[in-house]
Amino acid sequence: MKRILVIDDNEEILWIVGEIFKHAGFESKCSYDPSDLMPLTEEFKPDLILLDVQLGKHDGRQLCSNLQSEPHTQHIPVVLMSANKKSSVLDGFNCKPKAFINKPFDIDELISCVNQQIT
Repeated sequence: MKRILVIDDNEEILWIVGEIFKHAGFESKCSYDPSDLMPLTEEFKPDLILLDVQLGKHDGRQLCSNLQSEPHTQHIPVVLMSANKKSSVLDGFNCKPKAFINKPFDIDELISCVNQQIT
């Protein structure tokens, strides 16, 4: 079973995404606390990380860059999600997500995006 780690500071979105992934046959672990990212990545060993861009005091783009600069996490595909458009969100950042999902997202589009990145 493929594992998805989800980091978003909106607990309702976390619950919804967790349910979506459960029904789609994925194992997911969700956290609203961005400081959980690295410990959960080491513990859970996800096949993909779904990461919100705006995480309160944290910036998902910087977290994405951090993941991609670490030898033990750079192989994990990162999908960013945001209510803002991709072009405005990624300008000026080194983060290179495998995909980008706009909020609000379509459930089928979310599942399709994840499947494309981990199959």
